[in-house]
Amino acid sequence: AETGVELRVASRHAGARGLPPYDLKSHEGMLRFLVVREAKQTGQTMVNLVVADYPCGAVDEVMEEVLAELPEITTALITLHTGKAQVATGEETFTVKGEGRMVERCGALEYEISSASFFQTNTVQAERLYGLVSEYAGPLEGARVLDLYAGTGGISLQLARQAHSVLAVEQVSEAAADGRRNARRNDLTNCEFLALAAEAY
Repeated sequence: AETGVELRVASRHAGARGLPPYDLKSHEGMLRFLVVREAKQTGQTMVNLVVADYPCGAVDEVMEEVLAELPEITTALITLHTGKAQVATGEETFTVKGEGRMVERCGALEYEISSASFFQTNTVQAERLYGLVSEYAGPLEGARVLDLYAGTGGISLQLARQAHSVLAVEQVSEAAADGRRNARRNDLTNCEFLALAAEAY
């Protein structure tokens, strides 16, 4: 896909509807972020439009026009963020198209990734990284593994293929939920995800 095409298309349609960007000083305006995530191995694309006010008919219209122009987008979301912090998360997320997640493949495993979950953007390098972690961990037959800051389970699930069991601890509840889905998706019954801060655990 052409780099930045989603942003250009969304900007054009938002401008036509008169939707202003969010101003950091005045804290006025509507459009805060457009987050685009692409799964390199599966070709899926997730777009998340973060806005300062929602529900809003004009925002819905912009998203409909973007999706009509870019049908290759597999998952689209709108996130309401009313706070002042400059983060691409918010109080509530609405799924407009798809299941609200995308699927990426890394090595022999598949991972479902939601908008709030971290996953390595370079899948080829992530696969190499996970291989190095497995190599450094050494033989794991019969071992009980603890993975702190586990995210969606990239390392946890790789190690679960060799270990007796893996306990994955992840503070972001959406990421831990993705991890549980990923364990089921890959038929790994020996990997448990705990939604809790590593320090608290």
